[in-house]
Amino acid sequence: SFPVYRSVLRGAAFVDFGQVWANAGDSRFREIEVAPGFGLRYFTPIGPIRVDVAYRSANPSSLPVVTTKLIPLGPCPATVPGGTVATPDGTCWTRSNELAPLELLKLWHESRSFFDRLQLHFAIGQAF
Repeated sequence: SFPVYRSVLRGAAFVDFGQVWANAGDSRFREIEVAPGFGLRYFTPIGPIRVDVAYRSANPSSLPVVTTKLIPLGPCPATVPGGTVATPDGTCWTRSNELAPLELLKLWHESRSFFDRLQLHFAIGQAF
């Protein structure tokens, strides 16, 4: 980090990188994504307030999302049993031990300009 204004405001330059694969054997070094950025740290008595901006240069990607499968139980009784979720229409649902893939979700929209690829991060407190 470097000083910007007295001892209360500091700047930071960083490079963030990483990737997630379904299996450890699928990892490929060339698929690691890199995002350079900069940030400001304003120091308060309760800890720093951090604002970071990074540039995501990689292409957009779509990945499947997997979640716990919900099973409809039918109309809800007057008192909803524990572990059961009631929807506004009065249907009770419960979770099963099965996993269910959701439709493909686009995690990053297609970037058309420099500004579309910027990622903002705001935090209060020290990063560990």
